[in-house]
Amino acid sequence: MNVVSNIFTGAILSVLVMFVFLKNIGLTGVIAVSMPISIIGTFVFLYFSGTTLNMISLGGLSVGVGMLVDNSVVMLENIYRYRTTLGYGKVKGTYRAGREVRSSLIASTLTTIVVFIPFVFVSGMMMQMMTDLALAIVFSLAMSLISAMTVVPMLAGNYVNNVHRNKAPKKLDFINKMLNMFGIGMKKLSELYGRFMRWAVWHKKRTLSCVLLVFLASLCMLPSVGMELMPSSDGGTFSVTVKAPKGSNLDTVDTLSLQVEEILEQIPEMVSMSVTMSGSSGSIMGSSEESSISCVLVDKNERDRSTDEIVEEVRNSVKNIAGAEISVSSSSSMGSMMGGGVSVEIYGDDMDKLQEISDQIASQMEQVEGVRQVSSSLEDQDTEVALKIDKERVRQYGLTGYDIASQVRNTVSGFTATTLKADGTEMDIRIVFPDDSMSTLSDINDLSIMTGDGMVIPLSSVAEITMENVPSSISRDDQSRYVTISCDVYGRDSCSVGNDIQAIIDQMTVPDGYSVKLGGTNEMMNDTFSSLGLVIVLAIALVYMVMAAQFESFVNPFIIMFTIPLAFTGAIFLLFITGEPLSMMALIGCLVLVGIVVNNGIVLIDYIDILRNRDGYSLVDAILTACPTRLRPILMTALTTILGQFPMIFSNGTNSETLKGMGLVIAGGLAASTFLTLVVVPLLYMILDRFVQAFRNKMKFTKKANPYEIEQECC
Repeated sequence: MNVVSNIFTGAILSVLVMFVFLKNIGLTGVIAVSMPISIIGTFVFLYFSGTTLNMISLGGLSVGVGMLVDNSVVMLENIYRYRTTLGYGKVKGTYRAGREVRSSLIASTLTTIVVFIPFVFVSGMMMQMMTDLALAIVFSLAMSLISAMTVVPMLAGNYVNNVHRNKAPKKLDFINKMLNMFGIGMKKLSELYGRFMRWAVWHKKRTLSCVLLVFLASLCMLPSVGMELMPSSDGGTFSVTVKAPKGSNLDTVDTLSLQVEEILEQIPEMVSMSVTMSGSSGSIMGSSEESSISCVLVDKNERDRSTDEIVEEVRNSVKNIAGAEISVSSSSSMGSMMGGGVSVEIYGDDMDKLQEISDQIASQMEQVEGVRQVSSSLEDQDTEVALKIDKERVRQYGLTGYDIASQVRNTVSGFTATTLKADGTEMDIRIVFPDDSMSTLSDINDLSIMTGDGMVIPLSSVAEITMENVPSSISRDDQSRYVTISCDVYGRDSCSVGNDIQAIIDQMTVPDGYSVKLGGTNEMMNDTFSSLGLVIVLAIALVYMVMAAQFESFVNPFIIMFTIPLAFTGAIFLLFITGEPLSMMALIGCLVLVGIVVNNGIVLIDYIDILRNRDGYSLVDAILTACPTRLRPILMTALTTILGQFPMIFSNGTNSETLKGMGLVIAGGLAASTFLTLVVVPLLYMILDRFVQAFRNKMKFTKKANPYEIEQECC
């Protein structure tokens, strides 16, 4: 429900932005109608693709809501300009306006869609998670393009008679005043932008140098931005495990558990807790002696502290309880899926040596800032009864090791004596000794063993019987044993903690035949980030090819591609000031940015080319005319997308942290890219256009054909 509310909030904010810019209820109503059509169409596509509605797919739709109106905004704003500034009629103005921006709308939509094509090269968990998100965004953008090219022109050309400003009644005169102030502000901003561009045209080196410094400054911030596979989400639940000493009975476990429960009851945010416990049955065969307490907190909106902060308080409160090993960990759907914290894997053959190395690493890990609850897989041990057979004594009695093992197994586990047939079914008849006959080590020592000549002797006469602690499980990878040391992380990102632990590993000297490496989340994060890095590179190449086909030029797309690093500047800056780590969802946001940020450049350069080819403007005049003219639609589309991310950024619902990083990256990247693109793209266009013209003249290439002249000749 939290994600659904984000979708509706984003849609409402987008419509409000349209009304503030257009100041016309009819035109805003066209946008308001096109949005549900696009959303309904998206659900239809999701249904036929077999995609379920889950947090990931709805999150993709939440991201797409801000972009749903982009195409409609560009179309509607151009219709508005033709019918007001240029004085065209209702039908003719709508037709000419739609025709002018048609190709740029298709190109800008395709640039966003193609960034998800490289996902076909990704496999595993990331592919499964991101497919739903990608399909939701792609379907929403496709429906947005269809709606912008059909529904919007139809409604604007047939039902919107008045495109001029509507005024609120006298009772709501404050709305008129606010809109007047905004209109004056936009007019001054447009004039200021025009004056700045006239200055920048003659000071290109100085302007571009300042932009380059901003970009380099953002790169300096990058090392300070932490990295995690998935952000820690606040699900409002955590668990406490109380392990009593081996052999403790249920009363002992209950006593220790009650001490912890008394501490938990003092937490004001606590709603409920459930306890499950088990104790020793008195058997020498071993059992679990622990208590598991599951805790549920009040809703996230009703408390001032996060689950991690409460968990840290509980850890500090229970660490002084004697006679128990107590661990506290928060739980969330994404956290359990990705496996939070940091783990170290030690490979080798000898268990004693593995124990020695793991103890050494564990003691040093505890000194790392942010590390909590260091544990080793060797700590989970079971108690076994070990029999060491005396071969000489066994041989004297005419027995073999197999004979001894077989008789002990039959006595301890029982054996099938015969089979009973009843009503067409067969049942095994097993002979089993009573449980209390094997409850102590003395009972096993006195276990009767029959020799080959029929004599009965005690087991202790042919074997030494001892109690030994052994690992509960033995893990192998590529036929090599390994031990895992894991820890939780608090107050820091897992990547920086992993780097500190890696430094400890690098300083260690391990024996030949043994190796130590980071595993678990860090290994998965490195693989995931590498895959996403490749996806982003492929996405950039695909976006370039789409723009090259749109402009029929290799130069114009190259200019627009400079908006991508400028977008990363804003993304890094916003992650830095909010303290949000760079996660897999944030990198998905970077991928979406690759397709979004070039749209502003496409709209701007496309109009510069139109002015030069259709209206005969010079290079400088076309730039100085196009920039203020396209300022309004660029700001409108940028603001609708940016404000569409606000519900994700500021949401305080359960597990809302999962999508927050993606929203921050898109909002910050698009904000920085919008303002820097308005300056950088026109200047680079001017520089490269002159360079290309000089190169053409030098090589005596044929002048590029004017598409508008060709169209007129054909007509």
